[in-house]
Amino acid sequence: MKLLTIKIISCAIFFTLLGCDTSTRVSETAITAENPSTVTDQIINNSQVNITSLNELSINRLKKRPYQANFTPLKELHNITTRNDYTKHFFSNASPYYSAILGYQSDDLSLYSRIDIPSTPVPKNGFPVVIFVHGWVGLAKANGYDFSYNTQSNYAEVIHQFVQAGFVVLTPGLRGHGTINGVIADGTEFIETWDNSSYTSPLFYSIDILNLLAGIESIKSMSWFHDSPLPPQLAINTDNVNIFGHSQGGDIVLTALAVAGENATLKQRLNAGAIWAGCFLPRTEQLSLYGPMGSSTQAFLSGDGTWTASAIGKNGKINHNFLYPYPADWISTPDNSQNNWTWQKASWSTPTVKITVDKKLQQMYQTFNSHVADIKNASYHIKDDEQGRINIVHDAKVLGFLSAMDAFKYPQYFSEKLALHHSDRDYYSPSLWNEKLSQQINQNGGSVVNYEYIGNTHSMKVSPHTWFSPEGTTSGFNQMMKRNISLFSN
Repeated sequence: MKLLTIKIISCAIFFTLLGCDTSTRVSETAITAENPSTVTDQIINNSQVNITSLNELSINRLKKRPYQANFTPLKELHNITTRNDYTKHFFSNASPYYSAILGYQSDDLSLYSRIDIPSTPVPKNGFPVVIFVHGWVGLAKANGYDFSYNTQSNYAEVIHQFVQAGFVVLTPGLRGHGTINGVIADGTEFIETWDNSSYTSPLFYSIDILNLLAGIESIKSMSWFHDSPLPPQLAINTDNVNIFGHSQGGDIVLTALAVAGENATLKQRLNAGAIWAGCFLPRTEQLSLYGPMGSSTQAFLSGDGTWTASAIGKNGKINHNFLYPYPADWISTPDNSQNNWTWQKASWSTPTVKITVDKKLQQMYQTFNSHVADIKNASYHIKDDEQGRINIVHDAKVLGFLSAMDAFKYPQYFSEKLALHHSDRDYYSPSLWNEKLSQQINQNGGSVVNYEYIGNTHSMKVSPHTWFSPEGTTSGFNQMMKRNISLFSN
């Protein structure tokens, strides 16, 4: 009942972060970095990433543009007879499989993708395919992205379970991610310019995924390494290509699904998709929620400064800028009323939500004014009502562009089967936004199943802290994977 109370209050007195948005629908470690240069060693020419208009990244524009790619094998990670740390960990009680790194192109950028191939007999129609899209990595770690070739990673477990179920799995690194044979993937300058509070980088990453999707057919005739145990032609079922993404990858997946459906320029279609703790909220909502939740206690404490999982304090006082009841699960306790925080003080040191939001808006508008030709001197302002509740007033042109970039606003474009997986207390993917997305798509003739996992973390695990994961909470990870395998198998 406590969480229900929060939902009702949020619609009545808070700005639109928990799904009460009233905007209308738009109708239109085997392979870690191999001695890469650090970002500070690189000379990045930001003119390469300037764009004419944000409209270039709108859903309708992305649907009309062409996509293409061809794959080339670059590096074998292991074959069915190799024994290394990865295979010893995963193959002790499971069928071995083949793993390699491929190269592909995305808008003249040379990028990488891991591929994992079952060693089981090829199905009559060829192996079905899963594209697995990773979450946010960040500029500092992007060059060293290891394509989840780490036995302790739950991403590695995702890949393993899909391959054991008979899927060929493609795990792309996206632009600027990964270093293979000493060569960094192209596109680091895009991460530096756009992977910030403009919340625009997922659109560029979606282009990479769509180009990869267009190139899947080329895998069938690809020439493998001369000593590869694989057959000369890999039999894959291009009628059963699926996509799965986590966190920021969920935003990318939602965009790819919206663009791929009914797109005459993209011949390769998707069978189904799944999103795990997806950060697919409208971009204005991401800006207003994610930053404050990670830097200001005002975002999640009650009106009297205690944590009640509500805006209402123990004394009845209301925090009118309360955003969401659950901060990061790794805080030992969200309640600092007893002054029992140590290291947490530095992370959540910003006094108010307004200050954090203002910093994020400054970064967004600086990015757009500097790198988008048809946006000049755009500005915003933040208004306070009589209770101190903040309201962001965006530049009308910027707001229009942002709305046109949100796949969330185009439920009519989703014809593929889709599963949403999320916790009931993950602020990156709030339940109300998942509910709203599934309802809108289903009302427009789509097919979405919305799964909520009680007490789970952003990684679909159980937190060690009982304030977040109550006693008796079970991890939803394996159940999520079983549901995805079943969805993608049909």
